Amino acid sequence: MAALQSGPRMLMNSGIEMKDEIEEKMLKNYLHVKESMNGLSDREINDTLSKQTHSGNHEVIQLGLLFGILVDPTPNSEHMYYKHMTSVCRDGHVLVTSRLHLITTEKWTRLTELSHARCLWLFRQMVNSSVPGIEPVYHVLLRQVAGGDVSPKNLTLIDRLLDILSENRAWLDKQAAMNANAMAVYTFLRVLADHLDPSLSNLRMKEVTFCSSILMNRWSECMVIGRDLIRLLQAVCKIPDMEPVWKLILTDPAKLDPSFKGLPQIMALKTPKRFLVLRLTPEMENKLVYLTTKVKFGNHKRYQDWFQRQYLSTPESQSLRNDLIRFICAVIHPSNDMLQSEIIPRWAVIGWLLTTCTSNVAASTAKLALFWDWLFYEKKADNSSIMNIEPAILVMQHSMKPHLQITVSLLDFLVRIIPAFCPPLKSNVRAGIHAALADIASKKVLPSLSALFDSARLDRELRGHLREAFPQFCIQPSTPTEGPPQLIKKDPNKLETPLDLLMPPTSPVELSPAAILNYPSDRPLSPTDTASTFSDDETELANANNTDVSPLVFKPIEVPRTRRLSSLTERPRETLDDYMNKITGDFKTVLEQLKNESDDEKKCELTEKLLQCIDETEDFDDPLAPAVASALCTMFGPIFTSVSLPQEINEETLEDSIVSPLFVIFRNICSLPMDEPSREDLTYFLYVMHAFEPRVGYLLLYYLKVSKSTDEKMLTYKNMAHFAADEKDFKTFILDDLKLCQEDDMRMFTYLVPDVYNNFLSATVTNPELMLLICSTIDGTQLLSFMCQILQGHLLMFRKDSILAVLNHSLEWETIEQYFLWQLLISHDLPAEHILPILSKLEFPKHAEAITSLLGLLKQKSPNNDMMRLVLCRRPSKFDLFTTSIIKHWAHEDEDKTAESLAHFISHNLATPKKTTKARSKKEMPSTDNILTHLDIMRQLCKNISFLTNDSIQTSLQQVQQTSSEQQRQRFSELFALIMDDEDEEEVPSKRNLRQTAARRANNASPKLPNDRRRRQSSSSSDSEDEDLRVPAKKKKKTSVIELDDSD
Repeated sequence: MAALQSGPRMLMNSGIEMKDEIEEKMLKNYLHVKESMNGLSDREINDTLSKQTHSGNHEVIQLGLLFGILVDPTPNSEHMYYKHMTSVCRDGHVLVTSRLHLITTEKWTRLTELSHARCLWLFRQMVNSSVPGIEPVYHVLLRQVAGGDVSPKNLTLIDRLLDILSENRAWLDKQAAMNANAMAVYTFLRVLADHLDPSLSNLRMKEVTFCSSILMNRWSECMVIGRDLIRLLQAVCKIPDMEPVWKLILTDPAKLDPSFKGLPQIMALKTPKRFLVLRLTPEMENKLVYLTTKVKFGNHKRYQDWFQRQYLSTPESQSLRNDLIRFICAVIHPSNDMLQSEIIPRWAVIGWLLTTCTSNVAASTAKLALFWDWLFYEKKADNSSIMNIEPAILVMQHSMKPHLQITVSLLDFLVRIIPAFCPPLKSNVRAGIHAALADIASKKVLPSLSALFDSARLDRELRGHLREAFPQFCIQPSTPTEGPPQLIKKDPNKLETPLDLLMPPTSPVELSPAAILNYPSDRPLSPTDTASTFSDDETELANANNTDVSPLVFKPIEVPRTRRLSSLTERPRETLDDYMNKITGDFKTVLEQLKNESDDEKKCELTEKLLQCIDETEDFDDPLAPAVASALCTMFGPIFTSVSLPQEINEETLEDSIVSPLFVIFRNICSLPMDEPSREDLTYFLYVMHAFEPRVGYLLLYYLKVSKSTDEKMLTYKNMAHFAADEKDFKTFILDDLKLCQEDDMRMFTYLVPDVYNNFLSATVTNPELMLLICSTIDGTQLLSFMCQILQGHLLMFRKDSILAVLNHSLEWETIEQYFLWQLLISHDLPAEHILPILSKLEFPKHAEAITSLLGLLKQKSPNNDMMRLVLCRRPSKFDLFTTSIIKHWAHEDEDKTAESLAHFISHNLATPKKTTKARSKKEMPSTDNILTHLDIMRQLCKNISFLTNDSIQTSLQQVQQTSSEQQRQRFSELFALIMDDEDEEEVPSKRNLRQTAARRANNASPKLPNDRRRRQSSSSSDSEDEDLRVPAKKKKKTSVIELDDSD
């Protein structure tokens, strides 16, 4: 055993895991082979191993040699082991390929870096030699290519697999039976969408070359993928070398294959399960199948949290949700018994994937994945098709109450995808979705579709769109209307595209063509131009017509402009040459040099020279300034998309992050005195750049924080924003910049927040939307950082005069966002009197988050009259225990002070004539009925009600009883029964008999018995009987004798 422990290892071991039996067995075989080979020549080794193989040790020798290939670190040792393995093999490598398949399937994530590389090397050798049985290993290696993963380990696997398959295209072509070409295309097209970052350009070009070659030459083999091939292609169709394939699919399909009739043909083909399984690693598939087939509803949260931490925790991993949703819809089809069990249903898992998505772009593409089988739906006799579409309708139904925004967003998507997916196929898409809904209705997946489409919880405009799109599934209005509302004024000459559907409705602009099913245009497309944008031309057209444009009131999640977009996507783009043609003189000379320069230091020098030209120009204004700014921003495009907050934040890394030519502009402006005339010209130029590329704004803030410039108060940024004063105020200006920063780099956003608040206090503390942006972005660690800075006095996020505006706005936020808000608020230690007015607007249970947070805040305070007034003004309810709970807690901490404060309001009402009520203070005062109801609820629900015997409370109750109406006495009879009289004082000198006394007094107040004397006798008899049966009460540390008013 000692020898085994000291041998080379194939698997990484944390030290607490048990030894792997397969590894131990192979290690034992390897040590036997090493011993047999020790000291022998190459020929002698071959003879020895061959002899042992023939004597019955074939498995030992083959597995030992395989293990040697995987673990021996000696350079080129793998060649020697493989030569002997091939030489002495007697089973056509069946044993080795089966064991290699087992290792790549079950042990891949635990393999050492060396073993990973050797597995791929062995796979290459066997493919080169066309070894039979290597096909399953090929399938598993493709599965190990993880989507949404840009880690070095995964990128290395992709790169090496591409090299192997590119070298062995002939082998791929021979594996038509297992659809080897189609499997490769499906895998690498999917991950190609994750590799659009400029730093991955080499890998991206390999993927593009490989996929486009197979698609162009082996289209008939790729068609077996079905409709999901189109889903993957639309995500990468704008990459130049992929564009020809896309154009042929849309405009000339016969050139790809004579039997290919076009888009409807392939969209009608359902994607086989084996391709959808291909996009989940074996480990991921096992976890997901376990979650959806073994875990009970209610016990699922910890499994989901683990899955999220393991596979969905990075920004890049958000695209994996598409693969998971497609797998759940099309592969996991539970039986009827499972559907009727307590196992978590598929719609719940998909709902979790949608609601926990942190990327708006990924959330939008996830909707497309969810509805993909609806677009060209065909009913099947085996019910397999209905299982593909069932999760989507159930997600919408079950999200109606807890996550209304999800239902609204999905319904809006369903409505808008019909005309926008592909204009020539509009009737096909409509027919497909109608067929899907009809099948859902006929199979009673929902009791009624009209209950979903006509729900009162939906916005009126959305219900109108649903009635227009799906009239047979909606309840038609009984009165005639002017016509269904229009989604958007359409341009009949404009071809729309399905990625418009991924852009939620933002009225009144129309969504512009940008990606899915994007029909060919003359404009060349760059690899980074991958997401749809809004078009100013179309906006102007809609505004100019200004007829029948019905803006949608609801606003599903907005899709951000990501770093992959070209800058300033809101306007039609011109090329760099167009801008250069508008520039003359020294400006053009410098910009031409800057355009052709590749060295960063020289670029910085040329940028300074350009700033000198601006300084020397007397009239640097339109049209020269916009042209220069546009050209410069276009050249700086890669800089805008590459600047990010360093992973390790220290002085050196921060300095290194601001050395690009863009920051030369910032540095030059900040170095000038405030009264320097040229500073204003350069700041104006910065504003013009910002108008073209909005990222200039938050990058300037980043520079001002990171650099040690004299502009500690960030006045440069404020001066730049001043030029935009006619377009938007400063509060909106900075909010827009921070939104873009949050979309591009959430870490940089949270890094800038403290300085933005400290330097622009008036524009930030009064801005609820900025606080929502923060609370929806930060995590627990960043929340802790903000709270620490607040407690240290380094950060101020709330002021007394603005807190209510933020709190009112927050009542519609998500639970976690409200939780973060209240944590930040409580950290400021503001007087409760400035926060409590929100209490009057809080409804139970609608605003449970705010009520809970207020309860925790007041628990730490000592009551005063202002607090008590607002607490008592709450509408009494046996279900809303806020008032009862906080008064009971205050009484426990300081009974006399709480009782005096409460009694103050009872006495105040008695002393104030009803006729003068309107003349009282503007402050809302609690009514007597309100106060008595709260006390009565306390009497009914609290186990210890000794607080109600406090002298101040007793005196107030006596006064109310004397002046109350007959209706009040009847309503609060049991509460008034707690008033202690002389007889009670003699019989019950302590509080322990309070409830018996109250019961007797309440009974005395009851009108059921006609004779007072009989009631008194019966009560006395009952009391004496109860006294014998009474369980002695526990002694309390404090005892008191109740003193009664003589007037009672």
